[in-house]
Amino acid sequence: MIDELGRERFLQHWPNVKFPPSSPEYDDFWVHEWTKHGTCSGLSQKDYFESALESYVPTPALVKMAEGAKVPKKELIAAYGG
Repeated sequence: MIDELGRERFLQHWPNVKFPPSSPEYDDFWVHEWTKHGTCSGLSQKDYFESALESYVPTPALVKMAEGAKVPKKELIAAYGG
C-alpha cells in the first residue's frame, strides 16, 4: 500500500522517527497505524492513508532530531504549538 501511495510522501509527511528509513523495522510504523487505527476508521486502507496524508501536521524538527530518544513533554507541546 505504501508504494502505491508514494513512499516519498510517507517519508516526508508521516515519518517513523524511531528508525532510519534504511532500517527493516521502518515500515512497521505504518503497519501499526493501519492495524491499530485505520481498521477502526471505516475506510479502506488506501482511503485511510490518503486521508491521513492530506491532513497531516508537520513533524516538528525537535522530534525528527531526537532519532528515537525521549523528548521532554514541555518541549514537545511547544513544538506542536501548545
